[in-house]
Amino acid sequence: MRLKYLTFLTITSILSLGMVVGCANPCAGKPDPCAGKSGEVKSDPCAGKSDPCAGKSDPCAGK
Repeated sequence: MRLKYLTFLTITSILSLGMVVGCANPCAGKPDPCAGKSGEVKSDPCAGKSDPCAGKSDPCAGK
């Protein structure tokens, strides 16, 4: 009877510990939906293009 009781307590303890560890962080295996969104710098689409008005004179300069 004592062996049966000890076996029952041991199995219950192991299963309880497994449940606590398994359910401690349910989102641990899922990807973070906010990863990379904070502090993300958007690139300028016109950064590599030349200015079409760079060599032209200002038509309103003499007015």
